[in-house]
Amino acid sequence: MRWKTNWLYQLIFHDVEQIWELAVRDGEGPYGPGPDYLTVSQFANSYVSPYSKEEKVAQGEGDAPVKLSAGALLKQWRFDALGLRVKVESDTALRGNTPIRGMFYEVGRVDFIISADRKVVDISYIVGPRYGRGRVFSVVGQGKSGHLVPQEGSVWWVS
Repeated sequence: MRWKTNWLYQLIFHDVEQIWELAVRDGEGPYGPGPDYLTVSQFANSYVSPYSKEEKVAQGEGDAPVKLSAGALLKQWRFDALGLRVKVESDTALRGNTPIRGMFYEVGRVDFIISADRKVVDISYIVGPRYGRGRVFSVVGQGKSGHLVPQEGSVWWVS
């Protein structure tokens, strides 16, 4: 995949590529076929903590994972065997209307949120009724040295 965009999106889209490869591989077995494509959606962060960092520390939550909450849809892409492309049409997968084939949806979803300071990224995916995960990551470094690290105190949610 050769997507030309800023380094943080490249890290996110690298994860999307891995999710796609996993779904394709798992879809080759008896539970497939896998999704035809993934709808990748970036949402605005609508969570605003009512507490300052000092107040969180005083409450014993100073090291608690940052919470992100999906707000408005900002942009959508489509990822499939041809790679990543910007989507211009609305997708029924966002509304949960996608048909089920075996253990997979016909169209899988990857949603992500980037915090305003670009230090936290929440990534989740659902490729079937019982096949999804999500986690919050801290952004460590910048540019070519930047990478995503699971945020301390956060765990994968799994369906």
